[in-house]
Amino acid sequence: MEAKKTFEKYYDRLAHEGLIKAIISGLIIAFAALFVVALVLWFVDLPLYAVILLSIGAGVLAGGVAVPLLYAKKFRPTAKAIARRIDKLGLEERLITMTELENDESYIAMRQREDAKEKLRTVETKNISMKLSRAAIVLVAVFGALGISMTTVSSLAASGAIAKGGEVIEDLRPDTYYAVSYLAEEGGYIEGEAEQLVLPGEDATTVVAVAEDGFIFAYWAEDESEDPARTDTNIQEDTVYTAVFMELGDGEGGAGEGGDGEDEQGEDSEQGEGEGDQGDQPQDAPSEGGEGQQQQQPQPQPSEQPGEGGEGDGAGGTYNENNQILDGDTYYRDVLQEYYERAMEYLANGEDIPPELKAFVEAYYETIQ
Repeated sequence: MEAKKTFEKYYDRLAHEGLIKAIISGLIIAFAALFVVALVLWFVDLPLYAVILLSIGAGVLAGGVAVPLLYAKKFRPTAKAIARRIDKLGLEERLITMTELENDESYIAMRQREDAKEKLRTVETKNISMKLSRAAIVLVAVFGALGISMTTVSSLAASGAIAKGGEVIEDLRPDTYYAVSYLAEEGGYIEGEAEQLVLPGEDATTVVAVAEDGFIFAYWAEDESEDPARTDTNIQEDTVYTAVFMELGDGEGGAGEGGDGEDEQGEDSEQGEGEGDQGDQPQDAPSEGGEGQQQQQPQPQPSEQPGEGGEGDGAGGTYNENNQILDGDTYYRDVLQEYYERAMEYLANGEDIPPELKAFVEAYYETIQ
């Protein structure tokens, strides 16, 4: 009790300092709580007024509880704390020793207290300067800026002016791509982008399976699609498509290269019958190659053969059903070449093939298959 009375005139000054320190520390805690609550509310779908009330309320509550607790537990001056503070002014621990020997009634203790009190009279209250931590002041500024900024962001998100936290994080995630590969077996190649990276749910660009000379496109191995041109949509996984091609046999020649008619003429020649005799045979007469062969593949009549050529000049190609004419003069295959070149131009430019071109190409391949 005697020590407290001795330091009474210094108590108010140091109590004022302790209160300021408690307020500064309380502000740090208040702004930190404001930041945390506002950050959480940024991800929650709440109305604007609720975001503001909850954020500010959390900061005020945290600071209001922290300041008195900090002052009582940490920054309120005690007799020993005052003695240590005054001793730093040149009293060489006389006062802290006095407080420790406060209840000692020995001669030496009494002499020590008298000496300490004598030295204390030389210390003025104004000599005790207020000490505030620069780090604490910096922390107040930093957490204050963070808390106020985060509350502003949450409020703007709640009003719909900016995106919510979940939307922002979703946008920051790296995009996932799926690989779509188009392979070709022997006898053809892929026209278009054979290796593609596609976002989930997006469409791949159109590719066409093109047969080389002596081959025709058969189907895609994975889904058995017989359409050489394909545009895969709504990609949801890595995918590989393989184009299968078939080699043309001797009896499947194109226009102008000798078709079914030429083969049948070759068979008739092997049987020892001339071209002049061929027309005299009845259509249902069996040949030596097997009974009913001519019934399955009858010779077309001369009126069905387009062009001016006779039996020798391109006769096999003129009546091949895969090379039917459009107007008595233009062959499907010539038109196909024109349409095909146009389709390749669209693909080369990164554009989709127009429906009419795609339909014609598909119809042609379906016919020859």
